[in-house]
Amino acid sequence: MNIRTISGSILSTVAAAVVFRLVFLGNMELVAWIRFVVKYGLVIGVAFLVLGFTVQFVRGSKRAVQILSSAAGLICVTVLALVVAEFGVRFAYRDVTTTADNESYFSDRWHENVRYNSLGFREREFDTDKSPGTYRIAVIGDSFAYGQGIEEQERFSNLLENWLNEQSADREYEVLNFARPGYETLDEIDVLEKTVLRINPDFVLLQWYINDVQGHESEKYEAGQSLNLVPHRLRRRSALFYLIHEQIARFTSPGTSFDDYQVAEFGDEQSPASVAAKGTLQAFVRACKNRGIAVGIVVFSESYFRETPLDFLADRVLALCEEESIPCVDMRGKLLEYKEGRKLWASRLDPHPSAFANKLTAE
Repeated sequence: MNIRTISGSILSTVAAAVVFRLVFLGNMELVAWIRFVVKYGLVIGVAFLVLGFTVQFVRGSKRAVQILSSAAGLICVTVLALVVAEFGVRFAYRDVTTTADNESYFSDRWHENVRYNSLGFREREFDTDKSPGTYRIAVIGDSFAYGQGIEEQERFSNLLENWLNEQSADREYEVLNFARPGYETLDEIDVLEKTVLRINPDFVLLQWYINDVQGHESEKYEAGQSLNLVPHRLRRRSALFYLIHEQIARFTSPGTSFDDYQVAEFGDEQSPASVAAKGTLQAFVRACKNRGIAVGIVVFSESYFRETPLDFLADRVLALCEEESIPCVDMRGKLLEYKEGRKLWASRLDPHPSAFANKLTAE
């Protein structure tokens, strides 16, 4: 068998592996690259030698050379096609900031430019002690209040601060954001007790969303939802493979939807899950009241971008606000006015509230 042909096939395939690694999984340090080349060079080399000698034994040297050359060519062409497709997808979706979840190339890229303060929140640095005459508002919530997919200054908390200060001549307003993506009411109580109460706010505004009732039970539902054929790291480094993963997930999702799960768990207002969810929200409200801090809630639902049977959960929050005699802003009606199209979406792949939706919320 021709040694030059074998060497050329192995080298070209190793080169294709290096290109794939660089484009789809990112760069590495020099030592890591050396290990990668040696490791995959040996794997590819052994595979090609075994293939070549097997074919030579069965079909002869000429046929072995043809198959090795064809295999190397096919691998190189496939990698080239994937690379072209990757950059094509990145260009086609260049306007996308984030996706509905944070497990994507787009979200990772967007988060690289998000600033955090020393407390780990997407907020400016501030003094724990308020300046005299300052009215301090603390906003606690999840990705809706965090501002997923939009600029920091476009969030309703920032807009609210600007508007209040424009309207006030004798008082300074300070609106600080303590939201984090994925947080539920249990997490928000933790933020309230460990961080927010220590800065002595005058008002705490809780941003609530329909999955907050779960506590940490959501992990049980999300586990094993759909086939994860695309490795986690690959879909976070590649726009192409993230979209492939999403299509696979769409067609392999189980029969029990998230809505079905929520209705089964919380449909009965007296179920253990419902009672626990209400108790957690009451605990948040009363933790503020016990410190003499005013508290309110702003309620979001998915109803502005899809039909959902889960709005009964938001209705329960409104009822709790009435029971506790606290202000509650229900964004469902206002956002529904703009339901058609995706003006309320952070991006075409992310239904989180857009800058426009945040403006409506601030108002």
